[in-house]
Amino acid sequence: MASVQENGADQPNNIMEMFIDLKREFSSFCIDINTKVDHISKQIAPEGIARQPELQEPTLHEEFVKANLKPEVKTYVSAVRNSSSAVKRVKSDSKMVINGASKISSLKSVGKLPKRKAIFLSRLSPDTTVYEVSQFLNPLKLNYLLCRRIRSKFQSYASFHVEVFESDFHLLSDASIWPEGCLVTEFFGRLKEDQIYPDNTNLPSDPGFTNTHAGNSK
Repeated sequence: MASVQENGADQPNNIMEMFIDLKREFSSFCIDINTKVDHISKQIAPEGIARQPELQEPTLHEEFVKANLKPEVKTYVSAVRNSSSAVKRVKSDSKMVINGASKISSLKSVGKLPKRKAIFLSRLSPDTTVYEVSQFLNPLKLNYLLCRRIRSKFQSYASFHVEVFESDFHLLSDASIWPEGCLVTEFFGRLKEDQIYPDNTNLPSDPGFTNTHAGNSK
């Protein structure tokens, strides 16, 4: 039993000695390889040309800086550049805009004008005038009316642009007030000058015609 215990105790020591011997042999082998490589490189390299120094492997600290710090620095610089460019786009000279609030004043202000809407009225007799259309709409008692004859694709009928306040627009949407066969639709956009029919300036003088906002045509 004593011999078995002694053999068991000696086994770790034997393994350690084997490991040390292997390490020494490996170190010797590496030195031998480096010596042979150095000798061969001296034979291959031309005389007078200095050998380039071997590149040193980066230290752990250098690897850490390369892997971790550089991206953070780039991100920081990028963020600073983006923020500075955003600041440049901000206007420094903003204009002051206020709305008067005083109820009592010696000055008189004009309130906001009501919104207006228009219709395209077409397929009327070609001899129909702005005056006749305006007179036709007078019974509706519109708060505002601007009627202008506009150019039509064909001379066989007359077309008109009729503009009223938005609050009165529903009165023009009643099909029962318009003659059978005419066409009425909402007019979108702004009426251009070249769309207005020529000689659209003078209304016939008529005491019964009280709508001063109407456009004119003969």
